[in-house]
Amino acid sequence: MAKQKLKWTDTEEIAFRLIDSHPSVDPLRVRFTDLHKYITSLPEFGDNPKKSSEGLLEAIQMRWHEERAEMEDELGPVSSGEEDDLDEDDYRDDEEAGGDDSSADSFDDDEEEDEFGDGFQEEEVDDDR
Repeated sequence: MAKQKLKWTDTEEIAFRLIDSHPSVDPLRVRFTDLHKYITSLPEFGDNPKKSSEGLLEAIQMRWHEERAEMEDELGPVSSGEEDDLDEDDYRDDEEAGGDDSSADSFDDDEEEDEFGDGFQEEEVDDDR
């Protein structure tokens, strides 16, 4: 007897497959467009990709989150060891990331470096006035 393919309504089974295929991903940080891709690319998935809805994706996302949390409570962190954390450099403007490095990090030798990075430099007060 052939194994039946997963459908959109098989939220628990899809959640387990997502834990296996994306162990370091936080389900609550996944956009629905990416979640749709994750699900439809599962080898066991066989439903029509166009039959998804926001409600189904949300139900799968919540089930993924719940199952992952239960697994972590029992077994510890569920991770492949490869974290998908974004570096702050990923958020830089194109101008800063690929631009001229000399202007971004340079300052006059006579001026003190801005300690807080907000453009404000504390003025020294002359007590001899």
